[in-house]
Amino acid sequence: MRRSWSTLFWSLAIRQRRRLRESEAAFILLAILAGVAAGLITNLLQLMAHGIQELLYGVSINRLSALGEIRHPWRLLGLPLGGLALVLLARLLRRRQRPLIDVVEANALHGGRIPMADNLVIAGQTVLSNGAGASVGLEAAYAQMGGGVASLLGQWLKLRRNDLRTLVGAGAGAGVGAAFGAPLAGAFYAFEIVIGHYTPAAIAPVVAAALSAAFVTRALGVEPWLIATTADRILGTADYLLYALLGLVCAGLGILIMRMVTFAELRVQGWTWPGRWRPVIGGMLLMPLAWLTPQTLSAGHGALHLNLILLPDWTVLLMILCLKIAASVISLSFGFRGGLFFASLFLGSVTREMFGYSFSTWRLHLRGSTIRSPRDIGWVMNLTAGRMMRRDWVSVPDTMSVGQFRALVPLGSASKAIMIDGGGGYRGIVPTAAAYRPELAEDAPIAPLATMADISLRADADIRAILPLFDKAAADELAVVDESGLVLGVLTEKHARRRYFEEIESSQRALFGEG
Repeated sequence: MRRSWSTLFWSLAIRQRRRLRESEAAFILLAILAGVAAGLITNLLQLMAHGIQELLYGVSINRLSALGEIRHPWRLLGLPLGGLALVLLARLLRRRQRPLIDVVEANALHGGRIPMADNLVIAGQTVLSNGAGASVGLEAAYAQMGGGVASLLGQWLKLRRNDLRTLVGAGAGAGVGAAFGAPLAGAFYAFEIVIGHYTPAAIAPVVAAALSAAFVTRALGVEPWLIATTADRILGTADYLLYALLGLVCAGLGILIMRMVTFAELRVQGWTWPGRWRPVIGGMLLMPLAWLTPQTLSAGHGALHLNLILLPDWTVLLMILCLKIAASVISLSFGFRGGLFFASLFLGSVTREMFGYSFSTWRLHLRGSTIRSPRDIGWVMNLTAGRMMRRDWVSVPDTMSVGQFRALVPLGSASKAIMIDGGGGYRGIVPTAAAYRPELAEDAPIAPLATMADISLRADADIRAILPLFDKAAADELAVVDESGLVLGVLTEKHARRRYFEEIESSQRALFGEG
């Protein structure tokens, strides 16, 4: 009886999964579910980070960065203690062989698939860093957990690749929208940072997830991050030009900070003596900055409101700006984890496009990744020579004579043969027509007829390397070899280009919701 109930349950579950994959309305409901989960997790992460700050710094209602001063200097030991916690966490994870997959990399390379363990580690590192007072934001944790839960739901329901990417983007955007009580900002975050493009098929689920996450925040009684200003609301044409100039300046400053983080991180990683203790040293370096002004601590939301209310002198603001930049650079380069997310308007985005990276993908680029945006390029990585090659190739030894070749490879049976040495190593390609030239003697060696002896494809070469090599060699067929030079198969230019165009067409159909 129990077995029959179990069978009935799983058959119903499979039927529901099929409906969710095929129905747009069901997919929107799934996005709402992911948004609700993202909203709950986001508020939980905020509570955890604020709890650590209350434990270390004694803050309660007020925000850490809004403190007027640090009355008890010993509390600043929370910074190196936070670094020590990160060191201990890294030690627990020392057996991990692969790097953590964040939400942007998952959507760009892995079709939205994120291991849940990676989500928990990234969120934990971010909460520890922010809670200890490092100058980083929690946005990375919000987006990671929101997108991670959405990825888990999508994988369980076996969603199609493009649907899973959309759901992951919706979950990540919902996390950011819930944090700031701004569903529109969360939706833009999802499209710009995680999904990488705007499509009609993605608008409804992304917006629904962001709205549901913001609703959860309101329902829990959490006050949204409203920015109130006393500035004159009467705007003229000249004011908009000034705002455009301000956007350009802020975009340039953002690029400068990214470059500074990169420079500092590379230098710090080049030091051998601190080893795994870099977060502890970074925490010590942050202590004097926090003593000068607590506004360098944590993400800085409280300091933002404080400065809008108090309207300090520009010299004070300049000092705070420089110290905050220094604190952010130190925090990220010495191993603390978090985000540098800030809202930018159209001109800032345009200027950033001149640079070519957002901070989310810039750090992946430094690891050697080719990601320049969250657009799905996983299919490019999958189009390798090893996956596309043909295995029914004809091989001939390099010691063979012309007569032996003619006996083994009759005219019309194969256009080419792969010449190999005694160990199976690649030695070139012999055109069949060349071996049948009438002036060749039967006992002549076949080896001099081989072409492209020094040109071959590695099995792991992707389509970006394959097509230029075909053009360079002016060949219509190339051998595929492994690391030691052993022949694995043959790939034709015609087949490679056809597979490339098929994947482009499939990607475009998925982009517009047709596939």
